[in-house]
Amino acid sequence: MKRTDVSIVRSIVKAAIWGATVATLVAGGTAAPTTVVLVLTGIAAEIANARFARSVAVTAAKCALFVLCVAFDDSFALLAATAAFDLAFDAVPIFAALPVVVVAALVPIELWPTFVLCSAVAATTGWIARRHADSQRVHTLALDRERRSRYHLEETQRRLESTSRELIRATEHAERTRIAHAIHDDAGHRLTGVLMYLRAVRRLVESEPGKSMRMLDTAIEALTETVTSVRETVYDLRPRAPSDAAAIRRLCATFRLCPVDLSLDDVAYSRLDEGYREALLVTIQELLTNATRHSGANLLSLDIHVESDAYLRLVYKDDGVGSQIVREGLGLGGIRHRIEALGGTLALSGHSGFVVRIVLPLGKHPPGE
Repeated sequence: MKRTDVSIVRSIVKAAIWGATVATLVAGGTAAPTTVVLVLTGIAAEIANARFARSVAVTAAKCALFVLCVAFDDSFALLAATAAFDLAFDAVPIFAALPVVVVAALVPIELWPTFVLCSAVAATTGWIARRHADSQRVHTLALDRERRSRYHLEETQRRLESTSRELIRATEHAERTRIAHAIHDDAGHRLTGVLMYLRAVRRLVESEPGKSMRMLDTAIEALTETVTSVRETVYDLRPRAPSDAAAIRRLCATFRLCPVDLSLDDVAYSRLDEGYREALLVTIQELLTNATRHSGANLLSLDIHVESDAYLRLVYKDDGVGSQIVREGLGLGGIRHRIEALGGTLALSGHSGFVVRIVLPLGKHPPGE
């Protein structure tokens, strides 16, 4: 039963009671002006109560008015039924008996069966209507809560989808950056070596053709390896290169620009986590590539020191041209990003040759965690 249905039931009950009351007054021939005024006042009170002021206090005042009507003329006895309906609907159902008891004291005993029966039916109808109204109210509140929950769920889902899209974009950007650094660090280093070989071949091709052909074969082999490495990097199939102390020594031994003075404790270095070793190997490779491209150095030193498994210190120095203002391109920027991601620090100086100092704490945030 909806709220409108309750209002319809109330209107039907009230109309029936007032119709029966008016019919009783007309049949009894009591149509005095005072009676008409009381009827109109009672009907006005019903309308005002239904439209504007539904409360227990107003219902009690209306019941008092009906009692006065009965005291004036016992033909109004049926109004006890409308009072019983209102009290059963608006207040505690037991209160519906009060107007019946009061009216019973004011009317002859022969009228009791009629108005008591009508009052009982009206009170029962009012109680049923109230139960339906309460049930409808609870149902409406449940629907409102469900509607709010659905709204919050949809809003949360929209935020989650937005966050997922942002995460996907960030992941794609990070992956593109990783591939760019991988190509730059590996392929760039290899291509620099190939370029040096080709320049040497051009200088020696007339004076030492045999040696120049061997260098050309080496350049072709290195270029083939570079193409393979780029292909594997793009498809994320590149196997991890060895990152132990021997790999660093090989890298320094094959450096062609100038001698490399390497200081490294192989035992202490081998105890480092593989993630640290890989980061350092790529960093050293990039530093050597930068030296080949920009330094013009005659001597290069590389000091790698592990202090009690607490931190690692790497110092790179060369006696090249240096730079008053050090600009970090993709290579140096990649080194800084890689070291800071591991919780380390990077310091650069180009006033006397080129110097790079790296301090990396060990054990706090192992790579891969």
